Amino acid sequence: MRNTLKGFLILIFSFTCYTALAQQEAQFSSYMYHTQLYNPAYTGSTGYPSAMLSYRSQWVGIDGAPVTQTLTFHSPAWNRVGLGVSVLRDAIGPSTETYFAGDFSYAIHFGDGRTHLAFGLKAGYFNLNLNINDINILNPGDAGFANTEKSGNAIIGTGLYLYNDQGYIGVSTPNLVTTSHYDGIANTTIQEKMHLYLMGGYVFPLNPNLQFKPAFLVKAVNGAPLGVDVSANFLINESFTLGASYRLESAISILAGFQVNNAIFIGYGYDFDTTDLAQYNSGSHEVFLRIDFMRRVRRNMSPRFF
Repeated sequence: MRNTLKGFLILIFSFTCYTALAQQEAQFSSYMYHTQLYNPAYTGSTGYPSAMLSYRSQWVGIDGAPVTQTLTFHSPAWNRVGLGVSVLRDAIGPSTETYFAGDFSYAIHFGDGRTHLAFGLKAGYFNLNLNINDINILNPGDAGFANTEKSGNAIIGTGLYLYNDQGYIGVSTPNLVTTSHYDGIANTTIQEKMHLYLMGGYVFPLNPNLQFKPAFLVKAVNGAPLGVDVSANFLINESFTLGASYRLESAISILAGFQVNNAIFIGYGYDFDTTDLAQYNSGSHEVFLRIDFMRRVRRNMSPRFF
């Protein structure tokens, strides 16, 4: 296990040498519960079918601020294979981005049978819709704003995910395809660039009724500052989750969750901005619901809450 982890870390840091610096894509305070969106190799890793719904309203009080909705589902399929789907809708001002993708993973099991290295693939379709009617145009006769912009592109992503019942570390890029929008207007062309994600977390059993999990997510894209999220969550009596996270030079978040029963987990997150933008909004809200199907509980094992 030690040699496997060492080799995996070398691979990760070799990969990051080719990518410089953070993010154009949707972000989440509860990123540790949205792993499938970032890394297709997570698919099927829980050992049972699982669905996730989430809603995030960012920078409440600012017109046109981001609103993100997600739906994911994944499950082990057959020998070492996991399958899933990811759907995301991200609305910012007059633009709406929607993507649908299928996720595939293949896992290699190590000697103890509890440690796994999964390879993942993501494939799907991305759509951007810009509604010109929602923009206050200074010169309505400007030909550049005559039509509503619509464009679509393929999604091809990949990832690696090393995990066991207590921890994980992964590296991924959800979309390897670089795309451009607004090509008809040269001075407003926008590129969707490849993003690189490095993530990890570990569950420490402090006593029979208290588990502690630190986690991190590093986001990198060429030409932007590095994005770093670090968090600390506590699981109390295998039912209540309380925690906080920090997004580098951006926000502080609090997170709470409740395991309603063996199948249903609900959670809520709130962001406090640490930038000058804080004086113009009342924070960001995030709610999510996870449903685990046919989940088996093993009393002698520290519960995974990732």
